[in-house]
Amino acid sequence: MSNSITEVQIAKFALSRIGGENIESFDPPEDSIESHKVALFYHHCRREILELVDWSFARKRLTLALSESPP
Repeated sequence: MSNSITEVQIAKFALSRIGGENIESFDPPEDSIESHKVALFYHHCRREILELVDWSFARKRLTLALSESPP
């Protein structure tokens, strides 16, 4: 059994915090206002939240070589 949380479960947690109706899917959206709103905002908000943290495992380090002439 997997312990991973799905996107729909995250959306359900958020909707329960604001008193919204429960959804079963938002990709594609169900025929509900909540499902359409989650579909509209979920991926954008997820990307913004992930960009707020300096994830050390997600950095790529390179050693740059000196060049005699500018590119």
